[in-house]
Amino acid sequence: MRRASVLFVLAACAHATSGSGGGAPAARALMDAGLSAEASGDLPGARRSYERAALLAPSDPRPLVYAGNAAFATGALGDAVAAFQEALARDSLDTEAHNNLAWTLLTRDLDGDLAEAARHAEKAVSLAGDRPEFTHTLAMIELRRGNRQRAEDLLVRALGQAIESDATTTLRAQIASDLGRTRSKS
Repeated sequence: MRRASVLFVLAACAHATSGSGGGAPAARALMDAGLSAEASGDLPGARRSYERAALLAPSDPRPLVYAGNAAFATGALGDAVAAFQEALARDSLDTEAHNNLAWTLLTRDLDGDLAEAARHAEKAVSLAGDRPEFTHTLAMIELRRGNRQRAEDLLVRALGQAIESDATTTLRAQIASDLGRTRSKS
């Protein structure tokens, strides 16, 4: 269940800006094909479409964010990291790329990943602090770092943001669940 909700959060981050994928008509068509493939459960096909769109729209980070999400969903965390990093090379202020890279690094959990994850999560929150999924990512990183009080404070903030926004019930439930677990460990 945890993995499914994480995938949902990542997908929500990227699809919130759906329609901005690629300047060229061919890139947009490939993005649409990727979304269709993803909707039908063909994540490898979706990823291929997004990667091809990225080649046709070399300044647009969106296809790479989508490709990174598809890679994450199939467990190819190294490929997801590379896609999000390339998206950030195209646009260093892309909040979804920062957030999703942070979550992927937190999930991958290799040496040095946590410090880098924290930097990207902080950047996403500083650029778009009203996004509950970004605040949630930062909270989970702080929890992993052992900063329980900061994690709890961030989760309370994320829950408030989720309630006040159009956040999905799934996201609100995930944040509330994480907050409950954090408080029970205190």
